[in-house]
Amino acid sequence: MNNEISRKSWFSRNKSWALPTGGCLLVVLVVVCIALMFFVGLKETVFESGPYKYAVEEASNNLKVKEVLGDDIITESIFSGRITIDNDQHADFKIPLKGNKSKGFVFVIAERENKTQDWQYKKLYVIAEKSTDTIHLLNSRNTE
Repeated sequence: MNNEISRKSWFSRNKSWALPTGGCLLVVLVVVCIALMFFVGLKETVFESGPYKYAVEEASNNLKVKEVLGDDIITESIFSGRITIDNDQHADFKIPLKGNKSKGFVFVIAERENKTQDWQYKKLYVIAEKSTDTIHLLNSRNTE
């Protein structure tokens, strides 16, 4: 009699669940990679854009905004709106802000005809969360 027992490999014994699980895991990994590439591209397009930087800088340096929101103004979470980067560029979004006193939003509408021109700001203002007052930033160079 032969004392050796033939034993199947791990994969042979478990392929009924290993293949579907591995396939699903691969699909999830691909989706996560695509989402990560999208977010990185979005970050480069929006957070590094002229209108985003300009709006945050103007709001952070404005004395009236500091009076309402407080010092140490930072952006909070992700903006909402859109920015179009093609021949005619257009930005229309709001950026959540947070200071040590209150929260608010800076609203931006800007456009330019091509990448060689400066952005032309149509609207740039801040509204605090607990206020109905609008703080216009375009015509006020009220900085420290």
